[in-house]
Parts: sequence; C-alpha cells; structure tokens
Amino acid sequence: MNRAYAAGIVDGEGCIGFSKTRNVYYPRIMVVNTNSELLNDLRCCFGGSIHRLSRANDKWKAASQWQIGNRACVEFLDLIFDYLRIKYCQALLVFAWDEIRPGRGQSWSIEGLEAMKLILEQSKWLNEKGIHAQTTIDPMTKEIASMIGWK
Repeated sequence: MNRAYAAGIVDGEGCIGFSKTRNVYYPRIMVVNTNSELLNDLRCCFGGSIHRLSRANDKWKAASQWQIGNRACVEFLDLIFDYLRIKYCQALLVFAWDEIRPGRGQSWSIEGLEAMKLILEQSKWLNEKGIHAQTTIDPMTKEIASMIGWK
C-alpha cells in the first residue's frame, strides 16, 4: 500500500484524535471498515492493531477497526502528511503533542499541561460533526487572539 492511498483512507474513513489512559493523553488514528483486507494491508504496512466491532444492527455488515497510537501514530503521520487533504489540521495537533510531551518517566510542566489542554480542545472542535467550522472560531484562534489582545 502506498502512502498516498493510506492518506486517502485516513482522510475518508479515519479519525485522528486523542485518547486517555489513566492520566496520560496519547494520539490515536482509527479506521473503521467492513473490508478486512484493507485493514490488514494497513496493519502489515504501518503497524497498529485490528479489532472486530460488534454489530448494533443485524442488517449491517460486520466491521473492524484498525488503530495505531502513540509514537507509531506520529511516525505514520510523518509518512502520509504530504498527502492528507482533509485531516491535516488534526495531524498537526499530533505533531504538536509530540513536541511538547515530556520524556519517559517525566512529568508535564504547567506550560505543557496548558498547551495539551488547548490541543485537546482544538482536536475536539475539529472532529465535531456539523458545520461549526463556518460559524464559530476555533479554540486555538481564540487563544492566540486573547494573547495578542485582539477580539
């Protein structure tokens, strides 16, 4: 599977966001699909794992979910970033997380926690359903505006 095709799958069928384990946030990409061959190709080429999903309706096809997280998620996004068209802003948030996260065994600084809070708010805003992007100002723009005194 080439990188451009993988980016198209993430753009069209995927979700780039953050999950929490205990008190630690980490990035995660998920792709849900009924074609297990497609998900197996993603896993073979880029790593991650596949989980079968339960059907909420007996009339639906069985679906599975491919996911990749933490540092492997960052490495995958490094490979496909140039080809992303829809989810490149979410990918930028993952890169920001990678820059500010503390090293293994270290604690978050106060500034890092504030930055992480803003990254999570922006991620939530980007991943909301609906037409919010046309009607509201995103959290990062609001924060930058307040920092420079613009309203």
